[in-house]
Amino acid sequence: MMLMVQSTYIEGGVGTGWTMYPPLSSILAHSTPGVDLAILSLHMAGTGSLLGSINFICTIANCRCGAQK
Repeated sequence: MMLMVQSTYIEGGVGTGWTMYPPLSSILAHSTPGVDLAILSLHMAGTGSLLGSINFICTIANCRCGAQK
């Protein structure tokens, strides 16, 4: 979240809109590093969510009370 907030303050903001697609219609495409930082923060958030869900599933599988043999 901090990377996403920080990307709005770098060289005038991200400037991509709600879809997070960089404007490719101009000659320079996206010349600011704010877009790169915003995309990096979304990738990090997705990776963190994936790792958290794997941890949750493994915790449930390991704490399950099974039939004792």
